[in-house]
Amino acid sequence: ADLIGKNLGVCVSPNQLSETSREGQTIYRNFNMVVGENAMKFDATEPSRNNFNFNAGDQIVNFALRHDMEVRGHTLAWHSQTSQWVHNGNYSKEEMLAILKNHIFKVVGHWKGKITEWDVVNEVMAENQGRGVGQGYQLRGKGSGQESVWYDRCGEEFIDSAFVWAHQADPDAILYINDYNIGHWDNHYESGKTHAIYNLAKRLKEDGIPIHGVGMQMHTSVEGLNVASIERTVREFEKIGLKCIITELDMAGKNPSGTMEQATQATKYAGLADIICRYDNAPTMVVWGIADNKPFNIVSIIVGIASINLGIVVNIPFPNDNNNSPPALIIKGKL
Repeated sequence: ADLIGKNLGVCVSPNQLSETSREGQTIYRNFNMVVGENAMKFDATEPSRNNFNFNAGDQIVNFALRHDMEVRGHTLAWHSQTSQWVHNGNYSKEEMLAILKNHIFKVVGHWKGKITEWDVVNEVMAENQGRGVGQGYQLRGKGSGQESVWYDRCGEEFIDSAFVWAHQADPDAILYINDYNIGHWDNHYESGKTHAIYNLAKRLKEDGIPIHGVGMQMHTSVEGLNVASIERTVREFEKIGLKCIITELDMAGKNPSGTMEQATQATKYAGLADIICRYDNAPTMVVWGIADNKPFNIVSIIVGIASINLGIVVNIPFPNDNNNSPPALIIKGKL
């Protein structure tokens, strides 16, 4: 991955990062990027108003620095895992925006120059949108049946402002909007929401907001993933000058011990890696955990870095494998 300028990342928690542990060694030997699963979220970094705690995030950043790894920041504005004091306070729109601005400047500023890219806003799109390209978008919050403390109190303005403030806090950081159930462009239940976030990202870019790309979380399944449709989405974002990356990949299966399904899973992981290799606007792929005992990971998803284009399959045993799964099937001959 390093040799072709790509990021192969994994989400981590500080307790996984001992260099002498099996997990820690799996991480730094097989990935060149880390992202905190929870360590940099609002409730972790600002548990009470203007009282910041960077300890967990610092452990991740320092581990990455020791092993020459990149760091993704996740996440600045999200309806979930926002501290209860924000929800419970009777704040006006102006006060809410001031809280968000202060949070972004303090958090992004603390790690300025050490974090390559940030998920600035996370999961702001409403579900079940039957949208086409150019047909607008609906945001999570009032009118969507889904709560968002930021949208409900600030309106859409918080999205534009969050990107502006993140860019001011670290002008060199790459800034993303990140969401789930997006990625498939054609004939898929995700397509309407994919078009909606495309419409929003295009609007932000055309309005001069410093957005650099869209993150597709991709909590998906072996049966449901269509690699060709994902590639179409990457191409469509490329046409409007935006990056399109994979940020939280896992691929569940119906039969974790099924050899045929594992082979299909490995082929689809390889297909996604191939997209990352071939498109300049797709520099990053992150898997959401290293073992199948993680909450989202029903089937093996440890991804190792094989020698580029040599067709090597790397097998890495699972740390803390509670399901007695075989070694993971690995992206073959791609990264």
